[in-house]
Amino acid sequence: LIVLASQASYANNFADVSCAMQNMMLACNELDLGSCWVNQIRHLQDNERIQAKMRELGLKEGEKVYASLA
Repeated sequence: LIVLASQASYANNFADVSCAMQNMMLACNELDLGSCWVNQIRHLQDNERIQAKMRELGLKEGEKVYASLA
C-alpha cells in the first residue's frame, strides 16, 4: 500500500497526487502488475485509529492523506 499525503494548506494537492498516482499505475502496468486507486482512506482520516496508524507510518502534523495505491 502506497499512501500519498501532502501539506493540507497546499492548494494543488489533488492535481499533484493524481499525476503521481497515474504515473505509478502506468509503471505497474508496464511491469505487468495490477494496481488499484484506494480512495476510502482519504474519507476515513478523521477516525482516531486511522490517524494513529498514519502517524505511526510517518504522517506529520499538518499533512493530509489524498490517495493510496494498492
